[in-house]
Amino acid sequence: MSTLPLEGPVVEETGPDALDVDPDPEGGALTAFRRIVGAMPELRHGLAVTLVLALAMAAGRVVVPILLQQVIDRGLLGPDG
Repeated sequence: MSTLPLEGPVVEETGPDALDVDPDPEGGALTAFRRIVGAMPELRHGLAVTLVLALAMAAGRVVVPILLQQVIDRGLLGPDG
């Protein structure tokens, strides 16, 4: 089995300098999220759709059990049931 000779020194960098990222000590995940949404406006539309669907699902999880309880109490176990 033959190996190819490496040309030049092999340098492995780790840490923030290896990724050419300026660490922002004041910012965090929310700052990065705002920057990404600002750079890609189509994400804003997708985020709005996602929030609407999440609110609809949350409302459904609250409304369905209440409606079932009312149907059982007033319909099946009521005076006419």
